[in-house]
Amino acid sequence: GASLVRDVPFGAIQIAIFELTKEYIIQNPDIDVDVNTALGEALIGAFAGGIGSFLTNPADVVVTNLVTQKPVGEGETLITPLEMAKKLYRDGGAGIF
Repeated sequence: GASLVRDVPFGAIQIAIFELTKEYIIQNPDIDVDVNTALGEALIGAFAGGIGSFLTNPADVVVTNLVTQKPVGEGETLITPLEMAKKLYRDGGAGIF
């Protein structure tokens, strides 16, 4: 459930950035790079993955904390993703993400 909040946007952003970057390089006559080689695709993929990771990192922090949370006492339930995000922000500010 909560992992989808992180993984789907990351994949969508990564693919979109990859395709846009590849198309930009192909269309730009000033850039002489063969984007269809393994190295070209790896570099574009690394660039796109870095942007995707940067943008989805807050969701990743929330999911990681959800997965590792433990109920405090007997009968207590685990908190929701939104509650976890609020708790993280309250405890560490925006820098925690």
